[in-house]
Amino acid sequence: MTVSSLASAGVVYTWQASSLSTEIYNMSGYIELADSAAGHINYNAVNCADWPCDLSDPGSPILKFVMKINQPQGSLDIDLLAGTGYNFNTPSFDASFDILGDRLSNFSLYINTIQSSLRIDGDYVALFSSDTDNCLFGCSGATGEFVRAAQVPEPGSLALLALAGFGLAFGRKRAASV
Repeated sequence: MTVSSLASAGVVYTWQASSLSTEIYNMSGYIELADSAAGHINYNAVNCADWPCDLSDPGSPILKFVMKINQPQGSLDIDLLAGTGYNFNTPSFDASFDILGDRLSNFSLYINTIQSSLRIDGDYVALFSSDTDNCLFGCSGATGEFVRAAQVPEPGSLALLALAGFGLAFGRKRAASV
């Protein structure tokens, strides 16, 4: 899993599909949020008057959005800090959701990069269309949610915890022999 190229790793929520459809037969992805993102998030992408332009948004609470649908054909890979993943000067990236514990709820998203469009309402993929044969005129029907990726402790933290455990065990054994 790749994180934004311009920031330290943020908080990653992965797409957990609960059902697929005959049109959307596989779907995976993630949204990476800034560490400071909390509560209700309402975000609209930067737009420019001319192309090419700088679509980077260093203040975005959303660092990166990646979604792969019906692979290997459909894919969105947008880095909001760097402003990459768009193909024209007035992209749509509108997102609104609440961060509640380890889940994103009340999720509403619309993205249009000209090559691909994606709309998610709540847990329902209402529209995915791309310049691929299988979803040229639009696919829909999958459901799921974004769930925070499991926190994995760093190896140094595990070693420190093991050392403390050995110290406690040795201390008890020594106190028992005195």
